[in-house]
Amino acid sequence: MTEELNPALVGRGVAALFALTPRPLRLHDPVYGTVKDIPIEAVGEVDGLLPLFLAAAEAIWFEAFGHGFALKLCIDPQSLLGYRVVSLGCVGFVGVMLHLMEAIFQIARTDMILLNDFSVVWESAKIRLGVASDTDAPLSIA
Repeated sequence: MTEELNPALVGRGVAALFALTPRPLRLHDPVYGTVKDIPIEAVGEVDGLLPLFLAAAEAIWFEAFGHGFALKLCIDPQSLLGYRVVSLGCVGFVGVMLHLMEAIFQIARTDMILLNDFSVVWESAKIRLGVASDTDAPLSIA
């Protein structure tokens, strides 16, 4: 029997990955027109930015294999993005990280990694998940 991949382990890997990149991680606030640097600590948290990164990695995985890796999220109003990672299916750490790195590569700019550029990936993942913004049902990609 294969065990599920621990989201906290993946979160630590994502944080380590961003700690090594020379490009700053930034977020544009369209309301105020400001661009803010994002601390590495927020990157790997299951209630921080990890749902965004895993949704992007899953989208790349889906394109490659025609199915997801059983990412399960739930709506959490107390979290940074409104979503929390619940679990990952029986997939390997290296596979998830490689697909995540590909997603980052696709949006990386020469001077920064702008998280807003993940919005297309995030929205398409939500559509594929069949999630409406007002539902509190667990999300999963089959």
